[in-house]
Amino acid sequence: MSLFIKIRDFLKEPRLAGVDPDSDEMLVVHSKILYEKPMMREVFEKFYDTCIALDNQYFGDSKGQRIEIGAGVSFFKKKYPEIISTDIKHADNLDMVVDAQNMPFENNSIRAIYGINCFHHLPNPNLFFKELERTLDKGCGVF
Repeated sequence: MSLFIKIRDFLKEPRLAGVDPDSDEMLVVHSKILYEKPMMREVFEKFYDTCIALDNQYFGDSKGQRIEIGAGVSFFKKKYPEIISTDIKHADNLDMVVDAQNMPFENNSIRAIYGINCFHHLPNPNLFFKELERTLDKGCGVF
C-alpha cells in the first residue's frame, strides 16, 4: 500500500463511508460535518466576505440578482440573505433547483454568479459559459 493511500485513508471522514455521493443523505452528512468544524466554517465565512467585497468593488453599479450555483451545503445565503442558492437537486437549504447549463433566469438579469467548487460537475462547460453571457448584466462577472 502506498503512502498516499495510507494518508488518504487516514484523512477520510468515517461518516461518509458507504454514502452514495449523489444521494440526499450525502448533503445531510456533509452539512453536519461542516457545522461541527468551526475552523472550516470560518474559512468559508471569510471566503464569502471576500466574494461580496469583490462584487461590490468591481460590480457596484450592476443590476440584478446574486446567484450561487452548486450550493450543496453552502451557508453563503445564511450570511448574505440576498443570495439565491441553487443546485442541480433539491435540498432544504436551497432556494431553487437550477441546471447551470440551462438557467431559468432572464437575459441580463444577474449581477454575479458564484460557483464555489462546482465547475468540475458541469458536463458541458461551454453551455455554462453561454448561459453566463446571456444572463449576466453587462459589466458583471463570475467568481
